[in-house]
Amino acid sequence: MSGQEDTGTVKFISSDGLSYEVPFNAARMAKSIIQEDTLGDLGEDTSFQIVKVSSAILEKVINYCKHYQEEKMQDIVTPLKGEHIGDTVKPDWYVTYCEGMEFETLFKISVAANFMDIKPLLDMCCFLIGLKARGKSTRELCNIFHIPDPGNGGGGVDGRNSGDEAME
Repeated sequence: MSGQEDTGTVKFISSDGLSYEVPFNAARMAKSIIQEDTLGDLGEDTSFQIVKVSSAILEKVINYCKHYQEEKMQDIVTPLKGEHIGDTVKPDWYVTYCEGMEFETLFKISVAANFMDIKPLLDMCCFLIGLKARGKSTRELCNIFHIPDPGNGGGGVDGRNSGDEAME
């Protein structure tokens, strides 16, 4: 690997047009965006449109990837060691990263991690979604995931037909 790959940057451009300078070592975690065999061809002005990820979410993904280069997250192994995030996710920076995060934000980050193929981030998000879903009723899960509640005749989460939601 050349020195430029260690110290250079690329630009990630969010779906809403904001541009972020990302160090090569952090950007390469996005395996669906940057393939290993193309790293030598990247220059300082190389940019990648991340069309499915908003700036608010892309910023969080980039922060995760940058920190991962400084302090790798331990793999999440099963069976799980406990029932709280801090029992399984190490080091503590990653726990702090997730604490208090709204479910919708966490879900959007997991979609971004899946789209960008960032396995450690996707693993952590899926683990946290599972923790947040544990112990919830069917109705609560339907509301969380914005899916029709099977108990209300197939309507949307608030009882309307699911087609009505697209019209708003």
